[in-house]
Amino acid sequence: PRGPDLRTNNEIGIDYVRPIVNQMHISLKFDRHNININSSFSPLRDRSVFGYWSEVGLKKRFSSILNIEGSLQYGYDKGNHQLNNYTASLKGVKFDLLHFISSKGRIQTRFEWSKVNLFGEARYLPPEALQGHTIGQNRRANINANMFLKENFSINININYISDIRYDNFINLDGEIRAYF
Repeated sequence: PRGPDLRTNNEIGIDYVRPIVNQMHISLKFDRHNININSSFSPLRDRSVFGYWSEVGLKKRFSSILNIEGSLQYGYDKGNHQLNNYTASLKGVKFDLLHFISSKGRIQTRFEWSKVNLFGEARYLPPEALQGHTIGQNRRANINANMFLKENFSINININYISDIRYDNFINLDGEIRAYF
């Protein structure tokens, strides 16, 4: 066994949403974080992440059944990973869509495109850096559908798509049928 890792996570953030015109809001998100992981197994597993994450976007409610949000993302992290120093930055865009299907269900989608640049001695990023995005081009999509078929019977479907340096056009499909008694 590798033994326990000691994880210290300090984070502070702000999430600001303000209406600007009819059913449209501007959103600002900012978070500053400092993460340290010390392994009792090997110093090669020690890692640190210090940086920030920010998003600026617009939210629009078109009706009681359709909401759309788009935002620009920027992240910056620096730290130490496998005894090597690194600095990394991310620039990207994110789109969210929420569509309600009467009172019985909803479809929620998210599309993300980003580019991550890595500087320093490290060859790759720790998983805590830049919210898990990898070096280079990243494309992610998620579609989640929930529907009540009867009062005590529902179906959930989740489709994920990832294309980056780890996963080349990876698609994952999850589904479940629930019965409530």
